[in-house]
Amino acid sequence: MYRVVYCLMLIGLSACGGETPSSQLPYFTSTDMTPVFISDGNVDSSFLKQVHSFSLVGQDGDRVTEASLSNRPYVANFFFTECTGICPTLRTRLTAVQKAFDSDDLTMLSVSIADEDQDLSKLKAYSKVNGIQSEMWKLVTGDSNAIQHLALDSFGARLDLNGNLYAHTETVYLVDAHGYIRGLYNGTLEVEIMQLLNDLQILVSENLDVA
Repeated sequence: MYRVVYCLMLIGLSACGGETPSSQLPYFTSTDMTPVFISDGNVDSSFLKQVHSFSLVGQDGDRVTEASLSNRPYVANFFFTECTGICPTLRTRLTAVQKAFDSDDLTMLSVSIADEDQDLSKLKAYSKVNGIQSEMWKLVTGDSNAIQHLALDSFGARLDLNGNLYAHTETVYLVDAHGYIRGLYNGTLEVEIMQLLNDLQILVSENLDVA
């Protein structure tokens, strides 16, 4: 699924390749997250993976919804503040994204899967200790059922919320200004984050061109 050689389904033709065209990033199918390239705008978008409506709360107490993120690309992942497994590595890798872009160009969305993090003071403290700029990087929380539905329905990710034992994916998702998923990356690997930074530059440039 990550930057490996795969067969790509293009609108109007089929091909196999190992590189994403520099002028365009793939979309992903809603059924099995297969990457697809679209050669023009005349396509039925209903089969493409798009983030559904949601309403969560950020570390500053602000309401964060799909609509509030709709004017610029964003990067999304799942985490929780007490995570000592993959989360510290994910956070460190994503800090490179925060440093590389301006908050006017993109948003970062880290969704907590832990009920304990519904205490916003924990998210606020986590944000401060780790140098997270809340105007750009939103740490969000909400009802656990809503978060599970968001993970599965919008990102194709299954969460394990078994008591106090939480499990989540290491995947980082790139979402465009229209809510379509445009990239999947292993957030624990530096090479994948470098690819994310490259792809983000493409999306940010495309978004500025449209604006």
